[in-house]
Amino acid sequence: MLTIIVIDTETGGLDATRCALLSVAAVAMRQPGEITARFHSYVNPPKGLDLDPAAYAVNGLTQRPDWPSEAFVMAELQTCVGECSPSIIAGCNTAFDAAFINAACHRSHMRDLIQRGTLDLASLALAAHLKGTISLPLKYGSPSTSLDSILGALGMARPDGMHSALADATLTALDIAALLWRK
Repeated sequence: MLTIIVIDTETGGLDATRCALLSVAAVAMRQPGEITARFHSYVNPPKGLDLDPAAYAVNGLTQRPDWPSEAFVMAELQTCVGECSPSIIAGCNTAFDAAFINAACHRSHMRDLIQRGTLDLASLALAAHLKGTISLPLKYGSPSTSLDSILGALGMARPDGMHSALADATLTALDIAALLWRK
């Protein structure tokens, strides 16, 4: 059976080649939406990467020296993903998270973790909106595909209002399940 591995990251900015990876999560889900495994780690980024102080405020994080190295976390994440084979990587705006994870793999002298097509919640939600299955709120005249907008369209909300890689990966997995296996 195919496993959907939902990823999410918290980062020190928007450019994957220059900015730090602060936290990464993966949630493994089997059909129809059964979560079978969770992975989460904070990351002690390598020196020299950009780190926007506002990123810590958005993520509610404070960097700690006891966080594991980026190379260690990428090796653990690759092991986690490998144990869930066969699988497909998914997320909300997956290209952003994949870029940060693959950049961290490069810096750690590892192969890209995400090498093939992915499943994207934003695209699934937009397709459901166009089909009339859900109604996304409009932002600047277009349907908003942010995680919070999709949660709202599906009648869900963040339980604690918290923004973290593990919480967002879990919520994204639940949204994907709702859209794929909706009766």
